[in-house]
Amino acid sequence: GNRKPHNSEVRVGTPESTMSMYGCPQSVEKLQEDFPAGDDTDEGHVWHALLVPDQYKHPKNTLADGSIKPRRGMPMVKHRDFFASLVQLPDGRWIFSGVLNGWPAFQELELRSITTVTSKLGKKSVLRLW
Repeated sequence: GNRKPHNSEVRVGTPESTMSMYGCPQSVEKLQEDFPAGDDTDEGHVWHALLVPDQYKHPKNTLADGSIKPRRGMPMVKHRDFFASLVQLPDGRWIFSGVLNGWPAFQELELRSITTVTSKLGKKSVLRLW
């Protein structure tokens, strides 16, 4: 389509294939074609990504301007970018529509859950937030 990358994601000399794209999701109609209603199987790959606060900065994972480095081993995305790229379908499902962390294969993904790891008395567990 004619989607343009988020302004903070455009860098001179950055190959287009490593650019993230957020905040310009496909239309509901297009996503309904790609994710037909009634196709609610649990088949397919499960991918995990790390949601980080908008103000997150770490030399290992961010560039000097604060944007996330592309193609992290565990894909990373800032909250505002992730939520700006979600589209709710009429049947209630949520689709991430963008390019997640510069990985071209991570474009249209159905959101199944949002979880966090908690620790209590040294024991870690996964808590489902959504």
